[in-house]
Amino acid sequence: MSEDIINRLENDFAADSQTALAMLEDFVSKNTFSECVTRCIILLSKGNVEQLKKYIAPA
Repeated sequence: MSEDIINRLENDFAADSQTALAMLEDFVSKNTFSECVTRCIILLSKGNVEQLKKYIAPA
C-alpha cells in the first residue's frame, strides 16, 4: 500500500489506524481495484471504522 494511503489512515483514523489498515490490506488482497478506489473509500469513511466497513462491503 502506498505511503500516502498509510499516512491518510494514520491522520484520519488516529487510534484506530491499525484496525483500518488491516481492513484495507484484506480488502486490497481480495480485489484488483486501483489505489484510487482505496483512497475514495478512505475519504468517504471520514475516519470512522464502521463507515469503512460499510464502504468496503459492496466493493
